[in-house]
Amino acid sequence: MLVAGILLVVVVYILVRWLLGLPRVGDYGDKYVFITGCDTGFGNLLARRLDKMGFHVFAACFTREGADDLQKATSSKLLTVSPVDITSAESIENAHRFVVDHLPEDKGLWAIVNNAGVGGAALGPLEWHRRDVYIDILAVNLLGMVDVTRIFLPLVRKCQGRIVNMSSMAGRLAAVGNGLYSVSKFAVEGYSDCLRSELYRQGISVCMLEPSGFRTPLVDYTKLSQLARTAFSSTSPAVQRFYGKRYVDKFCESVKIMVDTMVCDDLNRVIDCYVHAITAKFPRARYNPGNWTVTGALAMLLLPTWMSDWIHGRLATVPEPDVNESSATR
Repeated sequence: MLVAGILLVVVVYILVRWLLGLPRVGDYGDKYVFITGCDTGFGNLLARRLDKMGFHVFAACFTREGADDLQKATSSKLLTVSPVDITSAESIENAHRFVVDHLPEDKGLWAIVNNAGVGGAALGPLEWHRRDVYIDILAVNLLGMVDVTRIFLPLVRKCQGRIVNMSSMAGRLAAVGNGLYSVSKFAVEGYSDCLRSELYRQGISVCMLEPSGFRTPLVDYTKLSQLARTAFSSTSPAVQRFYGKRYVDKFCESVKIMVDTMVCDDLNRVIDCYVHAITAKFPRARYNPGNWTVTGALAMLLLPTWMSDWIHGRLATVPEPDVNESSATR
């Protein structure tokens, strides 16, 4: 009886979750969506997908070249592209005026998708990076999201729409070797949770995507290894003596292992989650697209901290400094 009761609860839970996740009834043609980071990757694919579904899309690209390429690729009257630098409040304000000018009278935004971000922009141990590097990454991954949301929120409020933020599994579980990225995404998690609570009574949904690694243009082994070597070369002589050149070589090898074994090639898994967050009657607070690494990461969150730290240390491909070599080179 107990087993039957548990199975019944599980079945009911799955059924209710499926029913609540069904797309909204209505015409997408009267809904407007603003997306950041549409030059390449997820933002680019999402803009194209929503355009095909009949949404009116405002696609923000960082570069004029990216904006021109996207516009040429779609040739759609439903998709409007413009360059936006989310690290500049002035640029975001200009984008807001552009959107308002192109919206029908008394019409708002159905969704803001804060997709823009930087990935492995600063690899290596945390002590390799100065304050200005932290500021550069937070300016894109967090503060740009904050400014876009703050400036565009009144338009979303008109429709009682939703805000969809790009976080990461690295915002739930520390990403050893890519700590700055993890720091920025932990901040995104906190910001999004607070925002969701504040906007709940206003009828506005706040969702987060927490993908594992995906093979986007940001995931390039040559560029990533160069970033690590550049970061190491900018450290003090004492830090360089402690880690040693061999550590840097081993670290770059570990990056290649992660790129080859832990990165998912199917970008549509992320796009499908984006679409669900935008179209479902009751969108989820969190989406976890990815490969097998997602399951392992979520399981780690359930363990005591000391145990997850021990497992993380055992499984991490990031090497330990060679103390003997470091001492020998002093």
